[in-house]
Amino acid sequence: MKIIDLNMRMRPLALSEDQSYRMPRMLAELWPIAAIGLGCVLTLAWCLGLAWAALALVGAI
Repeated sequence: MKIIDLNMRMRPLALSEDQSYRMPRMLAELWPIAAIGLGCVLTLAWCLGLAWAALALVGAI
């Protein structure tokens, strides 16, 4: 019966030194883009909500 070493199985999933350094830098470069995109989506949803409310007030819906 073989005993499976969990450390040996998990090792390929571990990040190397270079990758672990690059990940936070990549996130630091991408978060403004994500924030702008989220702002655009929320603004669009807000505008659609206002338009729907205005149409509901007029009685078109």
